[in-house]
Amino acid sequence: MSDDVQVTKVKRELSPRDSLKSALSLAYASLAPVEKIERDIEHTQQAVYEHVLQKERLRAFLIGLAVVAVIVYIFFSNFFAAVIVGVIAGAIGVKITDSRFDVHKTLPRYQNNDVAVKQGLEKIQTLQQKHDGLIANAGYQRAVDFVPTKYRHSADVSWLFTYLDDGRADTLKEAINIYEQELHNWRMEQMQQQIIDTTQQAALDAEAARIAAQNAEVNSAAAMYNSFWR
Repeated sequence: MSDDVQVTKVKRELSPRDSLKSALSLAYASLAPVEKIERDIEHTQQAVYEHVLQKERLRAFLIGLAVVAVIVYIFFSNFFAAVIVGVIAGAIGVKITDSRFDVHKTLPRYQNNDVAVKQGLEKIQTLQQKHDGLIANAGYQRAVDFVPTKYRHSADVSWLFTYLDDGRADTLKEAINIYEQELHNWRMEQMQQQIIDTTQQAALDAEAARIAAQNAEVNSAAAMYNSFWR
């Protein structure tokens, strides 16, 4: 028997479920690196935003401290009071900065002058290019196209594979139905647990209020008793 005939026989012996498992394995292997890059981009963006926010907080604090401290010192000639009031003003400036901070408006001020921000933005650009290159690849598209868009995440694909692997499903549709049912069951369990927790907390609060009222009555009676015998 030739090698071509043997390969053909193996292909024919591969069941539809096994073929689907292989396809899902390939989809998982294609999705996972893309998702890792997306997480790296998000993490780097957060680091850049946090760095800019810290710089803005420090700037607001120093401006508030300097301006108010100088004004107080000019009017009252009291260095101690000037520093204390200046620190309070700086703290208020930080609070205002937190409430009004808009990274998209603030970022241009730092992107060319701050080394950490510049490096972070360059890293994000490099990661984004890598990400776009992966998802534009024809092999990636072929690997994930058969999976409905809603389930094109490595975690979802992993669960779909599991249902096929343990024999609970034979087709992609069956695997998706099982997955949706289990997600629904999980959400219901979470809601029930929330209700139980809320009920228990309400019972604890009621018991605490009852004990507090009881203690208040005892204390009141004791006070009356003491005042009577004085």
